[in-house]
Amino acid sequence: MLMQPIFRVRVANELGAGSARRAKFAIYNVVITSFLIGFVLFVLFLFFRGNLAYIFTESRAVADAVADLSPLLAFSILLNSVQPVLSGMLSVLLNDRD
Repeated sequence: MLMQPIFRVRVANELGAGSARRAKFAIYNVVITSFLIGFVLFVLFLFFRGNLAYIFTESRAVADAVADLSPLLAFSILLNSVQPVLSGMLSVLLNDRD
């Protein structure tokens, strides 16, 4: 989310320069990079799901509950890694037409 304005500016600059091909390439790069970061976190949360809760608590019941919910968290991280980028790129493309 922190880098989203940087990506929006990059795509807007390319569109402003009249280079649709470069803007398309910038969008692909942003989406792929965002997806890869989300996928790495997805795998880490699935891999460490049994030990993740012990960072914050020593309770076995809480750790079991976190382990049960970790796949949902991992999947949410994966989806949320790409959605803001696509949403931001869509707003850049729609605002550029005005």
